[in-house]
Amino acid sequence: MTTITISGQVIDRARVPSHLLSAFDQANAAVTQAQAALVNWLKPFTTMQAPATFTGAIHCNGFNTKGVAQSGYTYGLSEAGGAIAVDPRDSEMFVKLGFTVAPSGPTANRPASPRVGLCYQDTDVGSTMRWSGSAWVAVNLT
Repeated sequence: MTTITISGQVIDRARVPSHLLSAFDQANAAVTQAQAALVNWLKPFTTMQAPATFTGAIHCNGFNTKGVAQSGYTYGLSEAGGAIAVDPRDSEMFVKLGFTVAPSGPTANRPASPRVGLCYQDTDVGSTMRWSGSAWVAVNLT
């Protein structure tokens, strides 16, 4: 890379003092490594869709029916009927509460007449999409 872009400003690397350039490169490598670690940690999580009227917090600190300890996470869902990324150790609890696995697939297979708040994991765009009532909008799951 011959330039660095920070907050929308493009800077020629040749103009940056070497000690700052070295610090930037180290920090950039650390951020890239941390992002990869987070993505790997999140991979086994499942996107679960709440029942249409469900909101609130769920604390998973027990054991599932197979005797496996739950994660200990507290999940908060502020939007009625929204979706949430769930640790696999906790998915059984969410199913008992009426949650379902959010549908996924290519863009062409998105539901034609979804309810507001329905989420769809679009494999073509690589993002979870939420129906706003008039359009599919990319979302970040909590």
